[in-house]
Amino acid sequence: MPGQGIAGGLHAAEQGVQRGILGSIVLFGNHQLGFQLGPLVVEQPDAEIDPIALAGERPAGAELAVQQGFQLATGGGDDGVGNVSGTTGDDILTVGVGDYAFDGGAGTDTVVFPGDVASYSVEQTSTGYTITAIGGNDDTASLTSIERVQFTDEKIAFDMGGSAGKAVKFIGAALGTEFLKPAYDSIKGQAIAIFDSGTTMKQLSDIVVGHPDFIKLEGTNSNTDFVKYIYRTITGQVASESDVTILVKYLNDGMTQGDFLAAAADLGLNVDLVGLAKTGIDYT
Repeated sequence: MPGQGIAGGLHAAEQGVQRGILGSIVLFGNHQLGFQLGPLVVEQPDAEIDPIALAGERPAGAELAVQQGFQLATGGGDDGVGNVSGTTGDDILTVGVGDYAFDGGAGTDTVVFPGDVASYSVEQTSTGYTITAIGGNDDTASLTSIERVQFTDEKIAFDMGGSAGKAVKFIGAALGTEFLKPAYDSIKGQAIAIFDSGTTMKQLSDIVVGHPDFIKLEGTNSNTDFVKYIYRTITGQVASESDVTILVKYLNDGMTQGDFLAAAADLGLNVDLVGLAKTGIDYT
């Protein structure tokens, strides 16, 4: 039964609205993170860095610029394919004209494309992804160790083992899979940014469960209402009395609601990360 699966995951963890849920300012170390999921204004202290524009034809033998934080480094050359290597940090690599092969290396790396998402096809390969321009010149970009791509109208995250995967699992547990649909791309983007900042599933869960708007979704902040709500978001079903009894016992025995939400989210019972890895997660 679903409740037994959740209970098993919670036991392992113990051993070792719906729009506008978050609107808190929290201090993690020396970093003040302002965030929320929903229609409220997002505060992000670090401004996004504009990518380098590499426009026009690519001259033979030219080096292609790689943007890492506020530093510029050069890498790759032109061997007829346009091999570009990233640095050890978080790189922003920009596509010009022609075919490219990107290897981002370490860090969370982004490749920026000059068109909207509808102008390209995305295909998972054995080494990463291939993105091909639809119509026209059919330019292709082969991506290895690239976690994100950015188009003029939206972005796609491929890092199911990183922040994107955490964001999907958290949204699935806290709000339900309805909020993984395209209409809620901004919510996914905010959640990804929160995890990119270094926030853990537990830290975010602790904040969310105490927020008044989240409590309204449950009905009250009682352990019973909380369990019923999380059960419903994950399974899409109303919890039986026996399942509620099993799960509430964890909370009555000392597990916090933040622990419970974090553990339930980490299980990822209602999201298909393998399937999502094939296409990536759209976000804005």
